[in-house]
Formats: sequence, structure tokens, C-alpha cells
Amino acid sequence: MSDESVTVAAALHIVKLVDRVWRIADPADARELASRVADAVEHPDGRVADAFRIEPSRDRRDRIVRDLAGDGSLRKQASAIRQKARRYRAQPGDRATAGERGLLWQLEQIGSLDLSERQIRRILGGR
Repeated sequence: MSDESVTVAAALHIVKLVDRVWRIADPADARELASRVADAVEHPDGRVADAFRIEPSRDRRDRIVRDLAGDGSLRKQASAIRQKARRYRAQPGDRATAGERGLLWQLEQIGSLDLSERQIRRILGGR
């Protein structure tokens, strides 16, 4: 079996799977999943995050850092964010919490709680 035939077989399997998902009883979730997989198959050279409409972790990290920023100079904002990140200890309910604890929980999940003050200033400054 050559590489080409394996690729074609895998592609056909995905197309058949998408077709079956379209027919599932829960239409909203099935349509969303089928749409994302169909987009990925139609654009095989695209990025996975784009195909499945997932926000890249760097963009997500930057958005969270901006949401945590308060008032003052970039240096003060960055220092305050660093202090919050150092003091933060995850709690079971933080995932569903709105506000700072929820944002800090998200930063921890993507592995960005240990940003330097300089990195934070660059994010806040838009560079």
C-alpha cells in the first residue's frame, strides 16, 4: 500500500464520517462539528487552529493579559499582573468564575502564568 492510497483512504473515511455526523439527531452540535471538519478537509494546507476555529494560545494569552490590565503606566500594569499571577493558586471553581480568578485560571491552563514583566509590557503596548 502506497502513501497516496493511505491518504485517499483516510480522506474518504473523514468525508464519510462528516456525512454521518450531519445526520445525527442533535442538529446544532452535529452541524457545527461537520462544518469544522469539512472546512479542514477543504483546506488541507491551512493551520489546525484556523480549520477548527480555535483561537491560537498566543492570541488568547494576549487578550487575557489585556483584560487583566488596570490603570497606570505599562510598567505599573505589568507589575500588577505579575503580582496577581504569583499569588494565584488554582481552585476547583475558578474555571467557571468571571473576573480576575477566571482569567488567571485561563492563563494557567495555557501555561502563561510565568510571563516576565517585559513580556507583559510588550503585550500591553501592542508589540
